Amino acid sequence: MSSHHAQIKLITDKLEEWDYKLDRLEHRLKDLPESVKQKSHEKLELLRGKRVKLLERKEALQSGAGDAVHEVEDSLEAIWGGAKLLFEEIELDVNVECS
Repeated sequence: MSSHHAQIKLITDKLEEWDYKLDRLEHRLKDLPESVKQKSHEKLELLRGKRVKLLERKEALQSGAGDAVHEVEDSLEAIWGGAKLLFEEIELDVNVECS
């Protein structure tokens, strides 16, 4: 499998993982106090924005748009790093309030 195809598979797997986590977190937010719920929903919206960017990167890789491939590969780490921090923050918000 080429690096190009490996990147597409990696993004596809990451999107599936994010979809599961987003659904799970959103469900857990329903019973939280309004102040925590609002803050966490804002973070969820940021994550959804990162998901859209990741989906766009995947589409660019699939189309094989020359220079776009290198730009996509360079931007993936930034998207994943930011998303990981947001997931951790939301999980912490949820766990603190549920304790």
